[in-house]
Amino acid sequence: GGWDLRQAVLEGAAWGDVNLHDANLQHADFNRAQLQGAVLDAARLQGARFREADLSGASLGSARAAAVDLACADLSRVVGSGADFSGANLIGATFREAQLPGALFVGAKLEGACFQSACLRDGVFIQASTGEVDFRSADLSGADLAGLDLRRARLGGANLARASLVACMMSLEARCDWITSSRPSPFQSVTFKPLTSPSTR
Repeated sequence: GGWDLRQAVLEGAAWGDVNLHDANLQHADFNRAQLQGAVLDAARLQGARFREADLSGASLGSARAAAVDLACADLSRVVGSGADFSGANLIGATFREAQLPGALFVGAKLEGACFQSACLRDGVFIQASTGEVDFRSADLSGADLAGLDLRRARLGGANLARASLVACMMSLEARCDWITSSRPSPFQSVTFKPLTSPSTR
């Protein structure tokens, strides 16, 4: 197995390109750490804290990151299929141009997160909280987005082919934002609701 760094305090550490393959980092503190290009494939990251950390270009294949705290972290251009971010705090995190096919985001907090131009093909997002998540130009083909509230999401140019959007809530604004692209519409079974309900007397 890899390194055992459970509950280690490494706040602000400068560990660019470090190899933490299969490491146990559960509940470790990596807040504001510099981990550009780090190898975290198959790492156990459950409950670890990476707030405002720089993980750009890191490898996260099959990483077990359930309940990890990545608020405001930079995960631009990370790569790795099958990563598990279930229940993670991803508020304000940046996943721009990330390559994370088949990733799990079940119950994750995605408010303000940026997935612009990311590959999230076949990802699972059920029960995630979305808020103003940015999916512009992201590849969400085959993704499970069932039941999500996408009324404030940014979807311009996103690829939603074969995505499950059953019982989603989506504003007319979000739908029009997405429809500017030329990809075929997958909007069957989508529930459209306005951002605010008209007042009644």
